[in-house]
Amino acid sequence: MRTPLIAALLLGSVSLAGVALAQTEAVPVAPAPAPMAAAAPVTSTTDAQTNASAAEVGVTRRAYRAACERHQSAGFCECVAAGMAQVLMPAEMRIAARTIRERINAEGDATLAPETDAAPVGASSAERIEHTEGHYAAVCAQYRR
Repeated sequence: MRTPLIAALLLGSVSLAGVALAQTEAVPVAPAPAPMAAAAPVTSTTDAQTNASAAEVGVTRRAYRAACERHQSAGFCECVAAGMAQVLMPAEMRIAARTIRERINAEGDATLAPETDAAPVGASSAERIEHTEGHYAAVCAQYRR
């Protein structure tokens, strides 16, 4: 006796829900705005994961950190590698790992210490590496040996 009653209640509630959904009004979708003819350039910061996978960024970050640890403390290298991996593309991180001895010596000095990690527009990969590494070497100085 209960089964037919429950089935009837379930069928009735599904029917009422279907009728209620059918009576809603369709909301028109707003058209996309037309592009501006002479819009000002957007100056947004992009990180390495904008153009590369997280896995690739992670691999190059670990390789850079390992190369750095041959010359400097683990804390300093982790700090510098974290910052550089956010800014530089994986190809640049591989170059930085191969050439780290040229820029950071045993004392942890960098050739320059800019106030920002954003390299000048049009900078070459070598300039971007030097600029970014110099910035993070200064920021992470507290972790030096």
